[in-house]
Amino acid sequence: MCGKPLRVALAEVAECSFVLGKWLKQFKTALIVVLPKAGKTPEEKTLPGAYRPIALLSCIRKVIEKVIGNRMMEAAETHGLLPEGQMGNRKGRSTEHAIRMVVKAVYAGWSYGAVATLMQLDIMGAFDAIVFTRLCHILWKKGYPM
Repeated sequence: MCGKPLRVALAEVAECSFVLGKWLKQFKTALIVVLPKAGKTPEEKTLPGAYRPIALLSCIRKVIEKVIGNRMMEAAETHGLLPEGQMGNRKGRSTEHAIRMVVKAVYAGWSYGAVATLMQLDIMGAFDAIVFTRLCHILWKKGYPM
């Protein structure tokens, strides 16, 4: 609803945050809400694992992170920095595409009498603990345009 003025302001904040490598203090603060997981018995509800902490972040931060993430993904795709087998968060790579690829590989292996094993990695949580300067160094070594 705010249109171009809001986009310009957010772009400026994002650019400054990106150039400085820092977030405003207001963007670093999160409100943590603890929600119970569904289907837990009264006995299970006495255990910490029966609850899910949710971090409520600033909406502006989320918008800026999304814009930066989209730009990084576009650059990674443009420069061929992602492995061919990576499916998550890539255009033209649906769940159906991933399943078809796995099934095709399994059938190909079986046709040679081989045993098929599947290993999946979900690295989403890893990024919460990553060292920003190390990530930048790795991206630079891989050829990501800085």
